[in-house]
Amino acid sequence: MTGPRRLLLALLLLAAPAGAQEPRLTSDLASTDWARAVDVVILSEGYVRGEEQRFLADAKRLADAIRLDPDAAPLRAGPPINLHFVFVPGRDRGAPWQPGRPARRTPFGVHVTPEGDLEADDAEADALAAEVAPDVDVVVVLARLTPADEPIPASARRRWPVAEGDDLDLPEDPDDVRPNADVPTDGGRIRTTTLDPEAFLHELGHALYGLGDEYEEYPGAPSADERWEVAVCPNLTLEPTGRRWRDIVDTAFEGGGMWTKGVWRPERRCRMRESRADAFCLVCQEVIRGGRDADAPGAPVWTRPTEDALVLLPPGQRRLTLEPRWRHRGDAPVSFHLDLRRISPDGRRRQVWWDAVEGHARRTTLEVGVQRAGTYALGISAVNLAGASEVVWTTFTVRPGGSASGLVGAVGEATD
Repeated sequence: MTGPRRLLLALLLLAAPAGAQEPRLTSDLASTDWARAVDVVILSEGYVRGEEQRFLADAKRLADAIRLDPDAAPLRAGPPINLHFVFVPGRDRGAPWQPGRPARRTPFGVHVTPEGDLEADDAEADALAAEVAPDVDVVVVLARLTPADEPIPASARRRWPVAEGDDLDLPEDPDDVRPNADVPTDGGRIRTTTLDPEAFLHELGHALYGLGDEYEEYPGAPSADERWEVAVCPNLTLEPTGRRWRDIVDTAFEGGGMWTKGVWRPERRCRMRESRADAFCLVCQEVIRGGRDADAPGAPVWTRPTEDALVLLPPGQRRLTLEPRWRHRGDAPVSFHLDLRRISPDGRRRQVWWDAVEGHARRTTLEVGVQRAGTYALGISAVNLAGASEVVWTTFTVRPGGSASGLVGAVGEATD
């Protein structure tokens, strides 16, 4: 192939990571408009000198998933995707697949944690990717693992820390090692193996577009501290009507975000539910094509409680119940983070309640035990995959009130 589609860009004489020698870069370019194009950098791990062609053949299988797989049609309909392949030879052939076994002398220290998670030196991978690509969007560490029948001395095996717990699904051979990815705000990285190219599109859904997993692993619903991780994903929702994507589909199926309850997904089947098969659902397709793009959100505006509002509690009542309300522009998927703090007489603030609310909502119910009357500050910010807004605070005073105050926690003189 000639022209910009296939171009050997450089022989890079860079400061090599520990155990590595000179990296070599080969790029498959779809566009030189770096600001518009999506640049994916694939780094070799577990290869030694003389194995560059083997790495390129393995990396090409990932490239083929983007260029040829029918399920990747939404990716091809979006901005052009540049692929950069970086061969980084190490001293040892293969990264260990056994849970708890220490990393070998490979460029990015890939190993499987005692809990069974594929892990790499992200900082080293990010640094090299930044050197070779004009505008990195995703960093992929492609690991070649040691073979299942590799002999390991018993003395070395005894030194591996192995996690305890019958609920852990630990790899029993290299094929069981699962890829994983970080969403864009966490770095847009993918850690995968040469044995699982079919999962690459699923991982790109995380790393490029912030899509959440639609499968279920944990019983029950997410806790308050975990709700925001669902609310910020454009293909998941915390309420059963599917209002978030009503302009695309009018369905919602319970189960997603790795939870069996309390999380809903748009369609019964999707690539984000079955990582190695199925097409992306219509909502995920819309996100991938850029129809749900979002900048960092603006700050919400409080409508209730208003600044310096008075909240009255009937005598003996020790549970504050409020229905905070706010305004916010834009319909892009966000989560609203609310933070209630009591202000002590010396001005210090102590957190007494926290929660996250999905972006289509403009109100929530705040119910928290109140130890004493006093002044409280309620803060709110909007968060999405592009960033977070400033925190906007409103203060109000809680004091005991008579029966004439009406509802528990009634806000005096607040506007809707």
